[in-house]
Amino acid sequence: MINRQKTITIILVAIFITAFVAFRPNLWQNRIEIYLNRQLNKEGWTVNINKLSGHLFSNIYTDNISLINENGTSVILPKISAKIMIFQLLRGKIKLSTLSLSNASIYPFSDELNDKEDKINKLNFLPERMPINIDNLHADGSIFTSKDDSTSALHFLIDGSVKPDTNALNINLSKFELFYSNPRIDIVINNIKGNLSSKRISVEIEKANINSFPLGGHFEYEFGNVPKMNGEIALLDYNIPNKIFSQFPLQPELSKISATFKFESDLKHFIGGLNINNDLGLEMSGDFNLETNAFIETLPNGVSYLAVYKKKGSLQNTKIFNVPQNHYFLMGDNRDCSKDSRYLNSVGYVNNINLVGKAKIIFFSN
Repeated sequence: MINRQKTITIILVAIFITAFVAFRPNLWQNRIEIYLNRQLNKEGWTVNINKLSGHLFSNIYTDNISLINENGTSVILPKISAKIMIFQLLRGKIKLSTLSLSNASIYPFSDELNDKEDKINKLNFLPERMPINIDNLHADGSIFTSKDDSTSALHFLIDGSVKPDTNALNINLSKFELFYSNPRIDIVINNIKGNLSSKRISVEIEKANINSFPLGGHFEYEFGNVPKMNGEIALLDYNIPNKIFSQFPLQPELSKISATFKFESDLKHFIGGLNINNDLGLEMSGDFNLETNAFIETLPNGVSYLAVYKKKGSLQNTKIFNVPQNHYFLMGDNRDCSKDSRYLNSVGYVNNINLVGKAKIIFFSN
């Protein structure tokens, strides 16, 4: 009996040692690179992997991986830690239970694509075709919008899982962050779930902070000849910044504001409702039904952009205004839809005695 136990122990130790030696990453490097490229090449990507270290039984590590897409996009990954699922590897597939990327650098297009329209045409939104399945992903880095200006970068952080299937890329992220300096974009989202595809986007957000506005809710968008979107966005206990009133002689004590905004649209017709309340019991609500005209407007210098106008109430052309002495003609920041001095019966010209100070703070801007 004792000899049998010794024999079994020796066999098990031998199997473990053999497996430990056999699954060293340097012995699998070529296969891993071949398997990865087999999956990535279908979507136009090629990967080059530096020397692997660690062990396939635990984590593997490498520096300076590069991914190049046929459209010119390049991704540089200085440091990677990953755990490969061995059973899938033996079947010739790469599936990661854990992937950690630090200081990734993403350059969306090559220098050859100088034409903006050409760049847009090269960019295909096909998340359901993402070739890698990751149970536990951590990634941080920057997307550089200009190779000549390192400050023009969108910084990101992602924590969670991404799992593609035949219809969509399913995401379940505990944290998602984006930051861009100019114009300022500062987004921090906790717990976002949903699925992304070339036909539809659907996300549920538990809590987000977008440029200091605490938000939550869900959003859906369907692509197509007649696009559709709907959602419900909640503003969560928002404190109006005290600095807005710092120049006032009286300093008001403001309550927290909450709001719920529901909407649905085909991008021409918008319907929905808005409910606003505070912690003092104030409540306001209302519905809206808005029809718009949307088209691409091109300026004399050749710059084009999407223009959306209300079918009723837009001021694209007006008569000539003669401003009285000691008065000012004020215009809102929405050239075509602001209610400003062009509405003579309700706003009109502003007497200079009503100008009380210099505007220093943007309270709200879309």
